[in-house]
Amino acid sequence: MQRLSELQLGGAGRTPVILQSEATECGLACLAMVAAHHGHLEDLSSLRRQFGVSQRGATLKTLMTTATGLALSPRAIRCEADELTRVTLPAVLHWQFNHFVVVTRVSRDKVTIHDPAVGKRQYRLDEVRRSFTG
Repeated sequence: MQRLSELQLGGAGRTPVILQSEATECGLACLAMVAAHHGHLEDLSSLRRQFGVSQRGATLKTLMTTATGLALSPRAIRCEADELTRVTLPAVLHWQFNHFVVVTRVSRDKVTIHDPAVGKRQYRLDEVRRSFTG
C-alpha cells in the first residue's frame, strides 16, 4: 500500500489552534482547525458527536471521509518535508507515525505547526524531517 504522508486541504484565512481533549482525537482536532480556517466554526465536541472518534484514533481514510462531511475537498498526497513549500496550506500532516498536526506556514528553514496536543510550535526544517512521517 502506498504511504500517504499528508492530507492537503488548501485555502486562505486564519487557522486557529484547537487542542484535543482525548489522545485519540488529534485527527479530528486537526480537521476542526482546517474547517475553521475555511469558515466552518464548529467546536470539537460537536464534531466528536457528529463524526465519532475510534479508540484507536483516526486513519487517513476516516480523515478524508470526515473532511468531505465538513464540506472540505481533501486530497491525500505524498511528499517529503523539503517539498512542503509547494503544499497549499493549511495541511494536515502525519507526525511521528502516530499523530496528526496542521502545518500553517513554511519558510525556507522554518515550519509553523499547530499541534492539537501541545499548541502552536515552530520547528526548524531539520526537526520537521525527523518527525514528518511521509
